[in-house]
Amino acid sequence: ETGGGRTPSDEKRVNDVIRSLPATHPNVTVLDLAPEIAADPAVLAGDGIHYQGDGRQWFADKVAEAASQRVQPAG
Repeated sequence: ETGGGRTPSDEKRVNDVIRSLPATHPNVTVLDLAPEIAADPAVLAGDGIHYQGDGRQWFADKVAEAASQRVQPAG
């Protein structure tokens, strides 16, 4: 069980809903960083949830990169 009384099954259901959103909401982008975080867990603080130190900039860079791929140039 994870914190807050949620089970891995609960988290999977929530993640499945999140991952399905772009199919019905084309303006939604899902940024799945779990594989990258698993490869470098040092981006997270000791609680395993919040970004810390260089992880904050890493996260900001990932969001900015995803957003820049979605923005259409004017004109």
